[in-house]
Amino acid sequence: MEKIAYLITAYKDPVHLKRLINALDYNADFFVHIDRKVDIRLFRKELLSIQREIYCVNKYYIMWGGYSQVLSQKELLHACLSTGEKYLRVVCISGQDYPIFSNRKIREIFEEAPGKEFIAGVNISVMDKKQLYKIVYYNFFDLFSGKYPMLNCILIRVLNRISKLIKFKKRTQALLNEEASDVFFGSDYWAITYDCARYVYKSLCGEKKFLRYMKTAYAPSELCINTIVFNSVFGRNAIHIAKDYDKDVEKHIAFERISPIHYLIYKEKVYPLTENDLDDIINSKKMFFRKAETGVSDKLMELIDELRNESFNKS
Repeated sequence: MEKIAYLITAYKDPVHLKRLINALDYNADFFVHIDRKVDIRLFRKELLSIQREIYCVNKYYIMWGGYSQVLSQKELLHACLSTGEKYLRVVCISGQDYPIFSNRKIREIFEEAPGKEFIAGVNISVMDKKQLYKIVYYNFFDLFSGKYPMLNCILIRVLNRISKLIKFKKRTQALLNEEASDVFFGSDYWAITYDCARYVYKSLCGEKKFLRYMKTAYAPSELCINTIVFNSVFGRNAIHIAKDYDKDVEKHIAFERISPIHYLIYKEKVYPLTENDLDDIINSKKMFFRKAETGVSDKLMELIDELRNESFNKS
């Protein structure tokens, strides 16, 4: 039986990270990146108590909206692809997610659609002009992020504001495979085939001009891998989102549409969910929800665990 590879990016709540991994398939490998800004010892203490082999690294200082998020995903892809294991799916989630479906159901979904790429994208170069600000303006989210995170926060606001005031813009297409290519926006959490993961990693290593373009984009983790996939043969089996995906609907519904494997509530931010959200979570028909938080979402996760066990026993 082929394994599933879970790539997990985390920055808080090591207790929940342990619970998340314990809830997932035992026929799976786990690759975890911990934000370098936090004390990795707290995470290692929890992870060492799990009876599994887990790859764990804290290589990058992660700044929201910065290219550092893409670098952490690249690091986990490298670790995953270096094992020599040909995985059923390579699944990227956050350390604050939690599964809704049983492990058997997740596996069945992947097995029944062997070529499907569970990654979504809306073409913002052509179809969604409201999102163009993500790519045409220069953004500097990672300056001094390692040694001087507070200085970084101040400087990026100043530099990003200056960039917009002088109206020095980039093109609406990126150079990918030596061709002007449309940019696609979508969730930075996905489940792709092994061959697609290899192609993505190769592009993250070799497409220098494209990566230079993405380094100054706004939240490139929601653009970079999506754009690589949708400008390749793998895009034929991915989830294309229509241009009116956010027209006349609440913001969190729009973001749920571009999140093919996650249910979430997004308003000003992504809110931690509680037992009051259980019905909406179940009715969403998604594999995971985000976000879960120890001390806030405990009762919800207990209820979901009961349903997951029932589903497994009925299968």
